[in-house]
Amino acid sequence: GKLAATWYPADYVNQIPLTEMGLAVPPGRTHMFYTGEPEFSFGHGLSYTSWSLKWSKKSKKKQEPESEIMPQQQRSLQWSTTEYVSGIVGKILHFDIEVTNTGTRAGKQTILLFVVPKTKIDDKVHHVPLKQKLLSYQNADAVNPGEHRRLRFRVDTLELAVANQNGDKTVLPGEYIFNFRDGENHLQQSILVQGPPIVVELFPKDPGNDSGPNTDSNRTAVVTKSTI
Repeated sequence: GKLAATWYPADYVNQIPLTEMGLAVPPGRTHMFYTGEPEFSFGHGLSYTSWSLKWSKKSKKKQEPESEIMPQQQRSLQWSTTEYVSGIVGKILHFDIEVTNTGTRAGKQTILLFVVPKTKIDDKVHHVPLKQKLLSYQNADAVNPGEHRRLRFRVDTLELAVANQNGDKTVLPGEYIFNFRDGENHLQQSILVQGPPIVVELFPKDPGNDSGPNTDSNRTAVVTKSTI
């Protein structure tokens, strides 16, 4: 199993008031914002066997009409919108991971996919920068010693969105690292988003306030994939 919460050190109670509910107030709360050293991290787990992770070789099957991410491969992706929100069409990325049981016992393993934004977010939004965000997870069940499972992660690029200073969920240009972890091993892949910000979802507008956020249309962004 995997730990479903961040296990803070004992001194954490002296670092932030118990009445402070803000996640991003230093030193931060949850795995998304906490900047200290936890006793046990979110997603930590133990196993009776050992595991390895690697990128899966490209399948010989006919590929879906979406974007498959392979190591040492570069690909350009583009989306655009003619409507402020509803016209946005996200790109789908596929990541294929091979999970191998390298131990002597049969077991089950869970792979967590985090996105780590390297883009600087306006300080008016977060007191502490967003450290990471859980995007997805998948299980490799009943894997015997020496066997492996191929897991495919399907990610919509619009899931990279974070709240801007108006509260609107926005995909910002910059680098994002996709981090696949099993608690001990990890694989990384970077995505570089280029172009203007793209608003995915507007913050609810006050019915009594006619003024709303900027509603520029025809926004375009280009997503370029690179390897680290």
